[in-house]
Amino acid sequence: MTGSGRLAASALGHGRAADDVKAALPLKFARALYQTNRLPEWLYKAALKLIPGNWFPEPQSYVLHTDVDGRAVSLLHRTNDTLGREAWLFGYYDRLALTFLRRLAKRLKGGREAPLAFYDIGANIGNHTVFLADLFDEIYCFEPNPKALELLTANTASLPNVRIIPVGLSDQDAELGFMTGSERNLGNAHIVAQGEGPAPTVWIAARSGDGIVREEKLAPPALLKIDVEGHEAQVIEGLEETIAEHTPVIVVEILERALGKAGPVADLLRTSGYRAFRMSGLGRARQLLSFHNRLVLEPYAFERPCESALAIPPRHWEALKDLVE
Repeated sequence: MTGSGRLAASALGHGRAADDVKAALPLKFARALYQTNRLPEWLYKAALKLIPGNWFPEPQSYVLHTDVDGRAVSLLHRTNDTLGREAWLFGYYDRLALTFLRRLAKRLKGGREAPLAFYDIGANIGNHTVFLADLFDEIYCFEPNPKALELLTANTASLPNVRIIPVGLSDQDAELGFMTGSERNLGNAHIVAQGEGPAPTVWIAARSGDGIVREEKLAPPALLKIDVEGHEAQVIEGLEETIAEHTPVIVVEILERALGKAGPVADLLRTSGYRAFRMSGLGRARQLLSFHNRLVLEPYAFERPCESALAIPPRHWEALKDLVE
């Protein structure tokens, strides 16, 4: 672990807790109100984008402590990052989807004797990995962003089944331009295609997923989560042999700017017999009427943007179908 990584890891034991973060009273009131689960999450997410920066008086690191099925979980966050702000407000970032994925992973584990492996591709600071860590024998975090690696290292330091692989996955082995994320959103870090947008801020090593699986003798994936801000099609193309051989469950983000590249992804999954679903919340009107946050899965054909699409292969359909029907 690097010196900065050791400092970050030590903050998990001694850092400011989420309840002690300095914030304006209206923001603290909104946080308390949300955590009663009386108003829909989409409303808070929309409001969060409008919050004045000075409501957090200074960028602060804090440690989020929570309970996941009786297991104490801690994550180091920063309040000047969208993920860190949402985690502070909601109690854990993307908890609805992650709670569903825990149920799914338990079904995958079943009576399985072979090691159960999770590939967290675009791991960021380890939000998914830490939440699901106790359900997998092996977890591989693929994360090339130097800004995210310090927090990812801290957040996974106590998890012996987690291995960080600091490269980007793509459809080739290459050195690619990379934007390391905006000042307020580490999560929008992404590989920059040639001729796309402003000049990259750094260059990263990118690898074909199939190549690195073979060379590093990685355990075959049971679950792939791919969130790489528009480069998902290239990641899946680079893992085509692995997906064909092991048919993992896949969770993938499809951004609006990447819809034009989603066709080959849809074709590959359809050819392999996958069924795809869009993971979302209740409709906004229904949330307001029911005062309830609930995950809903609906058939998805890769025809529109989707924060989390779930693709289930034929071999797991019988075990998982009641989770989505």
